[in-house]
This record gives sequence, structure tokens and C-alpha cells, in this order.
Amino acid sequence: MRKRDDNKKQALVLATIKVVNELGFAASSVSKIAKEAGVSVATLYIYFENKEDLLLFTHLELKAKLSAALMSDFDSSLPVKTLLRGIWLNLFNFVDKEAESYKYIDQFANSPFNQRVDSQAIALPYRKLHEKIEEGKREGTLKDVPIEVIFSFLFAPAVFLARSHLTVGFNATHESINSTFSLAWDAIST
Repeated sequence: MRKRDDNKKQALVLATIKVVNELGFAASSVSKIAKEAGVSVATLYIYFENKEDLLLFTHLELKAKLSAALMSDFDSSLPVKTLLRGIWLNLFNFVDKEAESYKYIDQFANSPFNQRVDSQAIALPYRKLHEKIEEGKREGTLKDVPIEVIFSFLFAPAVFLARSHLTVGFNATHESINSTFSLAWDAIST
């Protein structure tokens, strides 16, 4: 059995992101990914059972990176608005700075592969955030709606603003970022 090399595995993950973002999931083959990574297809199969395994592993790696970025300065003692603003800004910055990673995450979320993800494991890093939101609802700071509704109204604007900054050249200034968060906050707060 051949020895595993973490650098090759990381190269395969980066190649997967690049190839999938360029070609989509259906057109991305293990041979194209291996070629992009600079390894043989046989080497790819040392690390991953098949294409689906590679795609899922890549997604989980990126979701872990995203949750670490979003929750990096989480402090449950902060008021809910301050806490959510910090997470909102972290999301904006992640989408802006890690555009290729976010593009892959987004494509994966809208693909049939997403059904194979353990959603409870993905949600685990956000457990304290969920608790803080429930606390905000009990206090009357946040509207008493399902958490998915709160996330939709809060986080979708951050993603859209960051994408506009990247794709259409919108100048996301400090003022436009703050006003977008304020609008999102108004949608979820009482």
C-alpha cells in the first residue's frame, strides 16, 4: 500500500474546488481533478473511494472552514444584535475573501449530493448561536419565527452584498455594509 501524503490530499481538495467551480459537478471527473492536482488517478483513489467521496469530503472541509470563520469571535455574553452583527460581518468577509470556497459550498448545497450530508453534524458548530437566537426570541429582541427564517433574512443579504462586490463591481463601502446589516436586523428584530 502506498503512503499517504497530506500535501497531495490538500492538492486534490483544491483541484476539486477549481474543477467543480469551472465545470459543475456533472462534468467534473476524477481524471480532470487528478490532472488539475498534478497527481495520477490511482493516487486520487488512495485518498478517496470515488468521486462522490471526494466531493463530500471537500464540502465538509469547506463547511468546517466556514463555521470556524463565522464563529471565530463568538461571545455569548454579548447582546444578540452585537453578536449577530459580528457573525454577519464574518460571513460577508468569508464570501468576499474565500469566493471560490463559498461558490463550491453553494453549488453543493443545491445539488443532490447535499442529501448525503449529516445535517446535524453540520449544525453542531452553530449550537451556541442557535441558543443565543432562542434567548433573543424569549427576551423579545428577535421575532418569534423559525430560525431558518431568521437566517434567511439575516444572512442572505450578506452573501448577496459580497457577491455583488465580487461580480458586478459594486463598491461595498463601510457605509453600505452597515446599512445592509441594519436592514437585515430590522427584518428580524421586534
